[in-house]
Amino acid sequence: MKKYNNFITEKTEIFRKISKYYANLLDVEIVSLFDSGLNGAAYLTSKNTVIKITPSYNEANAVYKLINKQKTKNLKHIAEYYDIKQISLNNETYYAIHLELLKLDCNIYVLYREYLKLIDEHNKIFNNYLSHYKSKHIKILYQEIRDRINTKLRKFILQLIELIEELENINIENEDLHAGNLGYKNDNLAIFDILTSDEINYLPYNKCEKIYEKNTILDNHKLFEYINNKKLVKTTIINTLKKITKIIGDSINLKQHRSDKIVLNISFDVDNEFEKKVINELEKLKKQLLKSGTYLTYKSYLKNNYTFGDSDDFDLKIDHSKPSYLTFYLFVKDTYFNRIKPPRYLYHATKHSNYDNIIKNGLVIRPNTNYKTSNDLDRPDAIFAGVAKDTWDKNGIADIWRIDTTKIKNKWYLDYNLYFNDNESFLTYKPIPPEAIKFIKNKK
Repeated sequence: MKKYNNFITEKTEIFRKISKYYANLLDVEIVSLFDSGLNGAAYLTSKNTVIKITPSYNEANAVYKLINKQKTKNLKHIAEYYDIKQISLNNETYYAIHLELLKLDCNIYVLYREYLKLIDEHNKIFNNYLSHYKSKHIKILYQEIRDRINTKLRKFILQLIELIEELENINIENEDLHAGNLGYKNDNLAIFDILTSDEINYLPYNKCEKIYEKNTILDNHKLFEYINNKKLVKTTIINTLKKITKIIGDSINLKQHRSDKIVLNISFDVDNEFEKKVINELEKLKKQLLKSGTYLTYKSYLKNNYTFGDSDDFDLKIDHSKPSYLTFYLFVKDTYFNRIKPPRYLYHATKHSNYDNIIKNGLVIRPNTNYKTSNDLDRPDAIFAGVAKDTWDKNGIADIWRIDTTKIKNKWYLDYNLYFNDNESFLTYKPIPPEAIKFIKNKK
């Protein structure tokens, strides 16, 4: 509980710092804390508006899209969003949002509770969770119950339908509609929190305000608990990132992504023109880390900036006036993590075309060019084996070779990349001679 409370306190302080910084940019003052939680905080300003701080990319993406649509549409059921800024604090990304303050009314909670009871009574109409947010389903419900509900609830549901239709007309499928996100805008029921999982990125690239920089991601990641030469590895990565900063002529916004505790997964964006120079630095980093038993893999995706058209219909186009850019994803793993003593017999699956070569030379290390892990990445060349005959041959179409681990001095490591791994799959970085293996029939 103490750790949890410390975490809450730390998050609250982060939100406070960012809100103060953002308020200075807007030339307003923070009057009071409006609401707060793990996923953000909202503050009342001296101009009777709201500043909201959130780490949610999905919410920020929806808000940026909404700000552009508000330029051409009069939205009476959605709070007006004035501005959004991407802000980096300790190399973690947050979004500061400036929006209209709606009039809150506790009767909304009462009416919404009655509305939810009606949904439960007519669950055949609402066949899944998201259908609660579809205007067509709510219209069907309204037709069935309008004659037996009071005037206040009738008006509430009709305005809720209008609100959702307004969102649908601008192609926003809100996934966070509840009483706590509703208020009144000129006597119209309106929403002031938007959350969507839209796959298209609307946020402009390289528009990040930075409060101050520390290598918090690299300092705190659990990967470094397992690496013996953690200081060398960390310093090597930081030095490479500094070189990339010099190449692009600007600081990079380093982001951390959800990953296994023994895999560091970070990303950053660069202009397309710097691709070759950045790859060159990453290849150097890869060689340096490999000397210390740490393996780096990376991949990049080309992304475009988008702009909105002026038509009434939703109109999204690639903005050719702005350059496309690349997002580089880096994965860092300890090559020799979790050495383990294997059982006497392990089983290796391979193509039948390799039979003659294995009889003559045994199992040799070959480039794993076609092998992909659950992270869709390559890894150091190795020989893979499992405790069961079908560990690597679920379809029963490969040759199976039995390895007698007591006849060799190979070091074995747990194959931590596999999602189905429960101490069932291993790897070794040394070849296995013919006398330690035996061809067996593949019987399940």
